[in-house]
Amino acid sequence: MGAVVVWQIFEDLSLVQGSAVCPGDPRFIRRRALLATPQDSFELAWADGTPVGFRVTAPVPNAEQAQIKLEKL
Repeated sequence: MGAVVVWQIFEDLSLVQGSAVCPGDPRFIRRRALLATPQDSFELAWADGTPVGFRVTAPVPNAEQAQIKLEKL
């Protein structure tokens, strides 16, 4: 089964411990979403939890070469 995985990478390690997105998680790279079924989507957020203003959608995540759609909210 295929899927599209959305990762969050913290470039500023001081944001890791105080992250509103994943509190208590010490890793600076985190899996944020697994888009495994058609039309699964995920709204991106900054480390403090505020919305980025973009949504990632996987129209057909199980295809051999999955595509994503990035839309501005």
